Amino acid sequence: MLILPEIRNPILLFPDFSFPGIVWEVAVTELSNTRDCHVFTFAGFGDVPAVKTPWLPKIKEKG
Repeated sequence: MLILPEIRNPILLFPDFSFPGIVWEVAVTELSNTRDCHVFTFAGFGDVPAVKTPWLPKIKEKG
């Protein structure tokens, strides 16, 4: 018999453009008990370097 892991409702957490994803740390601590949390940080904020222009071809390269 194949036993699959429990599927938990995912939640995507996007910060404001002026903050890195770490601002969600407290929320993720609470929500991760029942949800799969995915935190994003926009390029150019926090420790994520900015994407140089033209940015669309560079994003397509990353897949």
